[in-house]
Amino acid sequence: MKRLFWILLVIMSIFWGSLAFAANPELSTIPVDTTDTYLLVTNNFNHGLVLVDQRNGKTVTITEGRNAGYYATISADQRYVCYKSFLPENERYLQKSMLYDIKTGENIALTEWNTLVGTPTVAQNGTIAYTVGNELLILDANFNQKDSLNLGYHVNLLDFSSDGQKLTFNDANGQIVVLNLADKGMKIVDSKNSFWGPKFSPNSDKIMSPTVDGYTALVDVQSGEIKALDKGQALGWIDNDTIAYLDKKINEKDAKVEKSDLIMLNTVDLSKKVVTVNNGDATVALKAGDIALSRQGQLEMGQVRDQKLNTWSNKIKVPVPAQDIFADVVQNEAVEVQSSDFSIQAIYDGVYSRYLTGMQYIHQVYDTPNNFNGHWACGASSALMAIQYYGVLSSHPITVSVPYSHTSNYGWYVSSVYTYGRTFNIYGADPNGTLFAGGYGYIIQNDWADTKGHMAEYIQYHGRGSSVDWSPYWSEFQTEINNNHPFVVLTSLTSSGHYITARGYYWDQHSGVFNDPYGNKNSGYMNYSGTLVGYDWPGYNNGYSNLNTVHCFIYCR
Repeated sequence: MKRLFWILLVIMSIFWGSLAFAANPELSTIPVDTTDTYLLVTNNFNHGLVLVDQRNGKTVTITEGRNAGYYATISADQRYVCYKSFLPENERYLQKSMLYDIKTGENIALTEWNTLVGTPTVAQNGTIAYTVGNELLILDANFNQKDSLNLGYHVNLLDFSSDGQKLTFNDANGQIVVLNLADKGMKIVDSKNSFWGPKFSPNSDKIMSPTVDGYTALVDVQSGEIKALDKGQALGWIDNDTIAYLDKKINEKDAKVEKSDLIMLNTVDLSKKVVTVNNGDATVALKAGDIALSRQGQLEMGQVRDQKLNTWSNKIKVPVPAQDIFADVVQNEAVEVQSSDFSIQAIYDGVYSRYLTGMQYIHQVYDTPNNFNGHWACGASSALMAIQYYGVLSSHPITVSVPYSHTSNYGWYVSSVYTYGRTFNIYGADPNGTLFAGGYGYIIQNDWADTKGHMAEYIQYHGRGSSVDWSPYWSEFQTEINNNHPFVVLTSLTSSGHYITARGYYWDQHSGVFNDPYGNKNSGYMNYSGTLVGYDWPGYNNGYSNLNTVHCFIYCR
């Protein structure tokens, strides 16, 4: 009877989660990769791939699959598009490493459906590399296997040197690895930072890599010396001594990108040229001096030469890639690993993730008082979810009208004056300009001056140990969950930044399990399905929306 109850509960949760509470967001086209011949685009949810031939305007839809746009590339020899496909199965996605042959129009599956594979890459000489689980596989240009190597950990993103003799990637600890394919020699560049997706310079004497927390590092391949560079997105080599990246100025208060600057940085003398590409949000793809730019709904192509940007409006009609064709997988709240040994990195009795049970869900809009506009309240809502895992505050039921009339037991604390040890009566304006207190007012005090620090203080005032960790690692993520501690994560799920509450992770892949106070981004914000949501760690693509950047952890111990 108990099992039947849980089965019915799960069926009901799937049913309600599929109703029209989820937004049906308008899709737009964003660039993924570009060359002087081809342009590769996806939609703003990274679902689907369309290839554009810039010479004649012809377009071809490669796939309509979910997450195909994450880390997809045009190969160095411009013969293939490299990407991954996904298929939902139970509580996770099966994966395939895929190549699209631009000449023949054929989609080539390098693997069967598997629980964990990597995004393939192709060298200038046609050599192909990809991973299945922890194994690295090397094929020649005719798809004959040349070599294989068990790395001892899974790698998603690989990059060939210009001669095809070396590969670079990040290891399980986020450190940069250079692998010599001839003798299997490895050089690991140790750093206090966590890296993902390193890329060789055109001459392969340098490596550029983003960090998990959004900065850029430059590595000298010979010496291993690391230069820490600026914060930026969409990194690309312009020439062997110049990189370019996008720097977004964010107004945290309004949750908007106010300005997007393209930074062109000389890696020798560190001189910069700054070009404002949009007074608002923008997206770019950069490769070898070619650029594709999306701003104000307009897709443009161009070139970056001698630290000068030249773009022209795209006269080619580029279709918007369709939304994903697969339904989301659904976590089952009734299933839990009943083991004290959470160090095992394997599937346990068919359960693919370890997560903390019994956590309250608080939606920042749908669970807060009717007179409060909660669209800016992701921080307070996430902090309260972490605090309430420990049952600190008593229930304070209110009736909320949206998305349907229901009772919210803890959303009142987000915006209302209350006392717990101290009185939370610091006020701040919501998006409507109305003043509110509670967790929201405390965290945004002094006009949003330090929301991370004030959030840690807010958690401390509720009897929990808290601090801000500005160097987040995946291993730290796992450790907190293994110690039964939920915590708040500041991410770039949205361009302007978004707080969510971490409550678990998948055993054998870099994917976290969260309570998202704005709903489930995999289904399109805003919705009421934010419990037990899967999101992928930067540099990994396992079928979920990507965190993109993990700026910091705010602990709740």
